Amino acid sequence: VPKRGEIVDTGCGAGLMSNLLALASHDRNIVSVDFDLKKMGSAHDSSLQIRNVQFAQADLLEWHFPPADAVLLIDVLHYWSPEKQAALIGKAADCLQPGGRLIFREGMKKRSVGHALVYAAEKVAVKLGHNPRGDGLQFQTRSFYEQEFARHGLHRDESVGDAGLGSNRLQVWVKP
Repeated sequence: VPKRGEIVDTGCGAGLMSNLLALASHDRNIVSVDFDLKKMGSAHDSSLQIRNVQFAQADLLEWHFPPADAVLLIDVLHYWSPEKQAALIGKAADCLQPGGRLIFREGMKKRSVGHALVYAAEKVAVKLGHNPRGDGLQFQTRSFYEQEFARHGLHRDESVGDAGLGSNRLQVWVKP
């Protein structure tokens, strides 16, 4: 994430990442959005003394993504159908300024014990009401995501395997 510029944190939950990024550099302006009203309340309360972060409660599919130097799509897409995931990737890519980065982390669908663990953990979080039900859990393969990012003109800059439990993978995509 660049040290300065406009940052969009999608599906920010209680705002931990947004607050840490805002505190790490006062030259960043962070706009964070999540659908969950309760999580947005926690995010807002946790940031009362932080001036360079704003939180918005909204549906990402309907929300207008502002121009950004970086967009975070961290563990958020798997709650939607593949068509909606592709639409969100498009919205995120379109709002990026030239040279902007899209930081993406997601559980990649594959037949493995690691992915079974990710799926089980998410299923429990949804059942307990901690995470939204959305369209149900709809993890996609690594090739699906890579094709979608490339289709929207982004180039992969970096990819990190084992970015957390199981099948989670972190990728950084850049808009030329």
